[in-house]
Amino acid sequence: MSKQAARQRRKRRAASHARKGSRARSRRGIAVRKSGRARRRYTSSNRRLRAGGGSASSRHALQQLPVEPPALLPPVPEGMPGVQLVGFNRSDSGLGEACRLQAASLISAAVPTSIMSCDSLSMGNATDFSLAHLEIPTPVHKCTILQFNPDYMPHVLGRLGHQLVERKYTIGYWHWEMTDIPDNWADSWPYVREIWTPSRFVRDVIAARSPVPVLTLPYGISAPSTGIEPHTRAMFGLPENSFLFLTMFDTHSFIERKNPMGTLNAFLQAFGALNPSVGLVLKANHAGAGGATLELLKQRLAGCHNVYWIEAPMTRQQTAGLIECCDAYVSLHRAEGFGLAIAEAMAKGKPVIATDWSGNTDFLNAHNGCPVRYTLVSNPVTVGPYQAGSWWAEPDLRQASNLMQQLVIDRRLGQRLGAAAAQTIASRYNPAALGAAMRNRLMEIGVL
Repeated sequence: MSKQAARQRRKRRAASHARKGSRARSRRGIAVRKSGRARRRYTSSNRRLRAGGGSASSRHALQQLPVEPPALLPPVPEGMPGVQLVGFNRSDSGLGEACRLQAASLISAAVPTSIMSCDSLSMGNATDFSLAHLEIPTPVHKCTILQFNPDYMPHVLGRLGHQLVERKYTIGYWHWEMTDIPDNWADSWPYVREIWTPSRFVRDVIAARSPVPVLTLPYGISAPSTGIEPHTRAMFGLPENSFLFLTMFDTHSFIERKNPMGTLNAFLQAFGALNPSVGLVLKANHAGAGGATLELLKQRLAGCHNVYWIEAPMTRQQTAGLIECCDAYVSLHRAEGFGLAIAEAMAKGKPVIATDWSGNTDFLNAHNGCPVRYTLVSNPVTVGPYQAGSWWAEPDLRQASNLMQQLVIDRRLGQRLGAAAAQTIASRYNPAALGAAMRNRLMEIGVL
């Protein structure tokens, strides 16, 4: 091959390599451009997804978000339609009477009702057998109403078993007197689906911290029956012709809260210790558990010739007879969850002087009674479940003293207030009407 032919051959090879390189670079450029477009599309898709756009399929493919498991629904209540009340139905205490009154209200509204007694845990005397025929050993209804405060919960469940609350629509019926509930009540939230209270005061206190609904559904109040045999003042050792004020308290409900000392001091300020035309009857329940506080009260009675002390146990009929025999009722309490004795005295048509604070403000006012001014004060020491630093009322004893004098001087005033009081309780705390309100709620939650 000549030198000239060899040079031409080399030129042709070089040109061929150049064309191949150009095509390769072109292919690489296309790939780069495609890759850039893909990155831009991916980035744009992500932006749309984060903004909530894009198709459902793209959202599912490109963004796998964690999914929360559905909340577990509470089990469907098991049993027959109706309610089992769990409470101290035989006790001579306020809690015992609350249980009996709620049972009577439910029954008056044709709600199937049974009772599971926990009186073996009560500090009171199990002497009332009026509803013993409703007692059952195990729960049979869809709904359980726990007629006691949370501090009893571990004891009752330990004695009667978790069958009370398992696969039941469980309602706590709670009473409380202070402006805040104890921290350890939170341990009971898992056991209840809702809470009922006897007054708006208790409802507001509990609702401030409750994770479940809280409703005011009071029990009905009837004028307490005195039984067949009439009761006279002589039966209680009381003078026949004196104007008698009555105050009652249970030492298990704490003397410091019930404040009979305040009532005694207001009475002595109004009438002195020797005036035979007026008298104050102090009725103590469970006096043996009163301790040093009760002894101080008894010492204050020394030299009081118109103050009458009663501590003998009484049946419900006898207590109703005592209310009937007196002219007015006084409760200078520091706090009440409801004020059952106040309501029962009003139902009997008695004028009532009471601290204008807490539960009884639902039904006692200046048109049907004698509300007493107060100052909210901090409880200086722990008393039972009431922690030091809690708030309760200090009633104005001077005003209470003046109101006592007015009732003695103006008998027509007392008669007018007593009649209005009886009308208030009969119209607003009718057992059938309040039982119907409970029935409506039980129908709403599907246990009837």
